[in-house]
Amino acid sequence: MAVDSETGPLREVILHRPGREMERLTPTNKDDYLFDEVVWLERAQHEHDAFAATLRDQGVEVHLLEDLLCETMAVPEARKHVLDGVVGERLQGPLAVDAVDNLFSRLDPATLTRHLIAGITKRELLEHVEEPASVVVRSTGLDELLLPPLPNHLFTRDPSVDLRRPQRPRHAPAGPDARDAALRGDLPLAPPVRRRVRASVERRRRRRTREHRGR
Repeated sequence: MAVDSETGPLREVILHRPGREMERLTPTNKDDYLFDEVVWLERAQHEHDAFAATLRDQGVEVHLLEDLLCETMAVPEARKHVLDGVVGERLQGPLAVDAVDNLFSRLDPATLTRHLIAGITKRELLEHVEEPASVVVRSTGLDELLLPPLPNHLFTRDPSVDLRRPQRPRHAPAGPDARDAALRGDLPLAPPVRRRVRASVERRRRRRTREHRGR
């Protein structure tokens, strides 16, 4: 996908349907994520679905970011690349890194994708692993987040600008922004990983084309 015109017909677009990450927004943390108000998720999903349907009615091929990420997480090299940018001592603490990394490494692609976008609380982590001997984890409340959500996935154009190929970040990302960029593919992947990810997306495109012709 590439954008080389501000006025030409739109053929393909990547959207993100708002999900559980929006439920992580609260009146006390919304400012940290640059939201003016807490989002009404059901209404946001309804409006998103209507917008996506309008695009499809106009012949635009709509790719959902969550679907693309889920397929990408089925590629071992791509999964490792993303997790290397998501799990770290600064966020989870040095004694919890291995537990979180091992958990994320064995999750199925769909479950991993949900946590990468919506974050994970201590309670959710302890459903899968024993509590690590980590000051960071033990000082965190059960319903507090060990991996922050990415509600700004809703605005899929914000973190990057498309200059044909490859995409480049608008700025050097850090913290959650770095994870945001890594999930979108804005950070450079090694060539073998790029080839496998692109092949996965191409298989999905061909499958959807066959399904469309069969209607």
